[in-house]
Amino acid sequence: MLEEHQRRQDEVVAQKKSAKPVVVSSYAVVGGDSLWSIAGKFNLDINTLLGCNELKDPDRLPPGATLQIPNQDGIFYVFRKGDTLKKIADRFGIYEEAIWAANSMDRSSVLEVGKTTLFLPGTKPITVVQQAEGGKKDSISSPTKKAGGFVWPLQGRINSSFGWRRDPFSRRKDFHTGLDIKGTHGRPVGAAKAGTVVYAGWMGGYGRTVVINHGGGYTTLYGHCSKLLVSQGQKVEARKIIARCGSTGRSTGTHLHFEVRRNNVPINPRSVLR
Repeated sequence: MLEEHQRRQDEVVAQKKSAKPVVVSSYAVVGGDSLWSIAGKFNLDINTLLGCNELKDPDRLPPGATLQIPNQDGIFYVFRKGDTLKKIADRFGIYEEAIWAANSMDRSSVLEVGKTTLFLPGTKPITVVQQAEGGKKDSISSPTKKAGGFVWPLQGRINSSFGWRRDPFSRRKDFHTGLDIKGTHGRPVGAAKAGTVVYAGWMGGYGRTVVINHGGGYTTLYGHCSKLLVSQGQKVEARKIIARCGSTGRSTGTHLHFEVRRNNVPINPRSVLR
């Protein structure tokens, strides 16, 4: 049993040390597009679009604007003074080998300060990881608890909190951008606040996902759902059942991955769920 567990762990680490060579294509924004819908269209995490494009206002994408679309999740990073690949890998919680593979490099490759742009596979923009907030330990959520109009979308134990953690697959450090709330398969998931559904569909590692825009710069995301019960453009009230709990996408078990974003940057959901 222990040997089998170790074998699986070794396979995960080997996978994390590898990466496809990055290929970048261009996408011209059309009317009705949002970052969420574009991320869904290319099966990418929205953090990838934020980390690969300089966007003045991510909520307003003018038709005709061009976005860089990589063939995998990750971000672009400009090599800085004092950097080494090991330091970069440790900072973003990935392996040096993955950086070499994604950028078709080896140990002899020359990296120039301010000139060399690297693709860091599977990482998130630094603006995301800077949002870590301290606070008390998460325990049991309550659907009646609220602050600022937000209510808990699902009652259950918090399996994984917001902030730095050990990735359940690779065991490397990873910044978790939401809360993982335990729930049984098919259990109803409610909207945390009234708003408009801006995305409902498959989104990379999030699996079946709903995203709701609440105005004022706030959006909420509900990931790994087994079934979606709303569609893009639909208006919903707080507590309306929008999906059912599941384990789709990159998931280790049945739960709801719940995010709250302010101006497209994840914040600790507990800061508005009091």
